[in-house]
Amino acid sequence: MKNHKSATQWPLSKRPHLNSESALARMGDGEVLNARQNALLPLPPHLTQEMTSAAIAVIQNKLNLTPRQSEVLYWMAEGKTNEEISIILECSFFTVKSHAKAIFRLLQVDSRTAAAAFAHRAYAKEQS
Repeated sequence: MKNHKSATQWPLSKRPHLNSESALARMGDGEVLNARQNALLPLPPHLTQEMTSAAIAVIQNKLNLTPRQSEVLYWMAEGKTNEEISIILECSFFTVKSHAKAIFRLLQVDSRTAAAAFAHRAYAKEQS
């Protein structure tokens, strides 16, 4: 069995190069930006925090989750692992895992992807 390494585990000189498709992000209007263009226009920290808080509030209200479950689901939808979420929320890995199980049960889903889809749909409905 091969031992796969995450991008952060590779030395800089030996990291695999991203192909053009993985370095692209699609905007809502269909315009395609590459990762370099996207990095040139960072959002101010206060605006990013406001956007995160608004998204978490929408998830909480639309999906009837607790505030902490909403935070965990938001970060899951952002592609974070349980370990990364535990660092962000400053809590135990096992606490995040427990919240994830509760979220799966409440939303009646079996995967992180399905739970993330619920979060994205809830936020998309709020924006329309």
